[in-house]
Amino acid sequence: MSEKPLYTIPIDQRPPHGPITSKIFFPFIFNFAQLGINSAQFLLLPLLLIPFVGRRLFDSAIAWTKDGYGRLCKSTSSKL
Repeated sequence: MSEKPLYTIPIDQRPPHGPITSKIFFPFIFNFAQLGINSAQFLLLPLLLIPFVGRRLFDSAIAWTKDGYGRLCKSTSSKL
């Protein structure tokens, strides 16, 4: 491994990070995924109206969307 770490190379001398298509499509796909997760959370609000089990269902569903958001952020952090 003879390559120098990128943080040691001046910014203007660093290699390009990828094709222009990924720089165009990434923000759209990432924002679309965020909107989907947030929409799912709003659509889950009626679960709170169900007596006794509604709160438990709502909490587990919100935990599922939080997990999805965490996975989205983690999977995209390596691409930045």
